[in-house]
Amino acid sequence: MFADASGDAVSIERNAMVRKTRSHFVQTNFHQSLSSTKEQDGRFATASAMLDRAGTDISTDLFRRILAATHQKGRFPTLYSNIYELRSRTMYLYHFHDFEHVVTFRLDDELKKGEHVLDDPSLFPRNTAAESFAAAQKNESRVSGGAIAATLIALPIAFVAAAVFGWMRGGRTVRLGLAVLAATTIVAVAMTAATLRMHRRASTDWMEFSIGPASGKSAFVGPNMIRSNGISLKAAVATAYDVPAIRVIAPPWLAETRYAINAVVSLQDADSFADLLRQELENRLHLETHLAVRPFDVFVLTATDASRLEPSPGHNPRIWIGEQSVQLQEVSMERLAAALQSILGKPVVDETGITGSYNLELGWEEDRVKSLTAVLRDRFGLQLSPDTRDMKALIVDGVRRDAALVLLAQAGHVTKAAPPQLRERIAALLTIH
Repeated sequence: MFADASGDAVSIERNAMVRKTRSHFVQTNFHQSLSSTKEQDGRFATASAMLDRAGTDISTDLFRRILAATHQKGRFPTLYSNIYELRSRTMYLYHFHDFEHVVTFRLDDELKKGEHVLDDPSLFPRNTAAESFAAAQKNESRVSGGAIAATLIALPIAFVAAAVFGWMRGGRTVRLGLAVLAATTIVAVAMTAATLRMHRRASTDWMEFSIGPASGKSAFVGPNMIRSNGISLKAAVATAYDVPAIRVIAPPWLAETRYAINAVVSLQDADSFADLLRQELENRLHLETHLAVRPFDVFVLTATDASRLEPSPGHNPRIWIGEQSVQLQEVSMERLAAALQSILGKPVVDETGITGSYNLELGWEEDRVKSLTAVLRDRFGLQLSPDTRDMKALIVDGVRRDAALVLLAQAGHVTKAAPPQLRERIAALLTIH
């Protein structure tokens, strides 16, 4: 939610933007663009009703009472509540459902103090409800961690107990089988530990580098970092070689095999990020690649004589891609083409000849090509046409993972059905730094 001192406000949702149209604007935890869900959110109804009754009688006390009526309790309670008076640049802060004690901040006064840090709880009187909740959270975390540790300890104990029982009660064949199983287990554990210990160390030029089993499928790629709990090898290779993943021609399993990779250099060394990542992947995967020009089925983006684009004075591009829509702010035509490429799954070539930055919002239906072509043409005066073009592609000729990476991939696959917390703990134990 964004609001300003003029009284205007907007809620930016995943697939829509909801503007203020009444004398007040309320936002709670649901998509207002999906109107059928409004009746399911009691806090929205409560706040709206209190504002309707107040009419023009607006005050800080009114909003204090609204916050008191709408705060959350239970397992996920409201920790802090706050009121912002935008014209005077003042904030009123309340701690853990205690609406009798308030701490007031004036932005102008705080800025005059220079850089400083405040410990929020210490600004308020002792709050036994907050202390009880914090203690319960700490105990729950300890119990959860203990349960995971107990499980990991109990499994080998149960195995040993079963083996002892079988050895004492079983015959010669059972004893021989148990001996072979125990020896195999010991060798497997020893080989796993040795393999991970002998794995190649990362370059010392990294601020941070680690690789481990995937515990999810999310990844953030920035100019100086990858943060992921499960990025595909194909996406990692595309990042390292600065080639769109759609133009990486590689064995199919590279797109299916994921690792938790965290690779970070300082912002000052961002120019070296791709080179460092390429070296790490080449060393660990024994990559053999070459660049070649190949024909691709593409879309070509052109402009008609009557383009209807909304110019933007800024140059800080922001792109949000949802399941059925995309919002682009302060983007060049080149970035628009890149966004369309990820949506359509084919290269998009910018031949609009248009410079500058623009704001666009696009949606699509089941037939993405047809619906996006229509929206671009009718709303913005842009034409999307299929074509074939020769383009540079990264050809992966050979790839061979070392033993440690094979083990990490198998660990990620085996634990896929495990509870998220257990999966993350196992991944952390096996992660190589």
